Amino acid sequence: MSLKVVLVSQNFPESGDSFSGNYAGQLSKALSELNHEIHVITTASEKTKNTHGKVTVHKIIQKWGITGLPRLLQTLMQVRPQIIHLNYTSNLLMNLLPEVNKTTMSIPLVTTFHELPSKLMSIPTLIGSNILTVPNSSLKNQIKKYEKKIEVVHEGIFFDQTFLTRPQHVENPRMKFGIKNDDKVIGFYGDISPDSAFEDVIKAIGQLISTGQQFKLLALSTWKNASANYKLTVMNLIEKNNLKNHMIISNPSSPSQIWDYMGAIDLMVIPHEVPKIRESMYRGLPTLTYVSEAGDFDYRFMDGINILFAERNHLSTKIAEFFSSPHMSQTLINGAESMRPYLGFEFVANQMSRIYSKLT
Repeated sequence: MSLKVVLVSQNFPESGDSFSGNYAGQLSKALSELNHEIHVITTASEKTKNTHGKVTVHKIIQKWGITGLPRLLQTLMQVRPQIIHLNYTSNLLMNLLPEVNKTTMSIPLVTTFHELPSKLMSIPTLIGSNILTVPNSSLKNQIKKYEKKIEVVHEGIFFDQTFLTRPQHVENPRMKFGIKNDDKVIGFYGDISPDSAFEDVIKAIGQLISTGQQFKLLALSTWKNASANYKLTVMNLIEKNNLKNHMIISNPSSPSQIWDYMGAIDLMVIPHEVPKIRESMYRGLPTLTYVSEAGDFDYRFMDGINILFAERNHLSTKIAEFFSSPHMSQTLINGAESMRPYLGFEFVANQMSRIYSKLT
């Protein structure tokens, strides 16, 4: 069933580098490919284009406070959507709209939360939305007072099908980084920060090297979010674990570079960041994560079939087991590739379409 949907998003591609903006761009485009008529209401910015594929973009909100409400309501009344979808960021306008909509237009309203909202600020949105979507079960449990209207919709990845067929910009990523073809390469993908568990990966590889095993660590990371003190802490840990000549920080600058650099990796280790785990699997890489993250996956993720789970204290053991198994790599590659239909925004758009249909 084709529907007219307005996605309200403070951020949008081109107007600034943000997760919520990229999410809005990918989701709106994927929904339009399902033949929904999609309109996006976003910040007034010269950088944002008036169209996004088949999506109509209304760049009308100067400030996301009460002064933006008249223009927002005017546009909603002109478009006359069947569904309003809030891509939630914490601001006064987002929190006003559900109640105002309920008392004026009564259009079914869906809100997507990407992280735990401020309880006081978000109460009107939590109450006034018909359905709330969250990216994982952990977040659902944190706002379970509203669980009867919560649906878990995993966030899509920012690779798409074009990456599978386009030419590689870096033909031989191993050669680029001076890695030999027979080197065992462990990848890390994510921010170098206290929250990313990068230190755990360094220690695990250090333990393996201390037993005489040879590995390279290729980090698809930058230092941009690391403080000077934290960078010093990590550099000292690298020195202590004798990784100075075994480690490369690749500093990728785009999704295309990340995709290409992934081609140098035998096993990706991503302890925490679920979206990046899903991107690694979409690339078809054997991927290892902490078992504590298992609750944030859906039932399709199976240890030893399409992903590896490890206890935090046994990371080095699990890595060693992977490289000693003659068949594990190909098993995980096959399993990860079979998961592609469930990882992209095409799948997210189908889930959202199902939710919209329940409200119309």
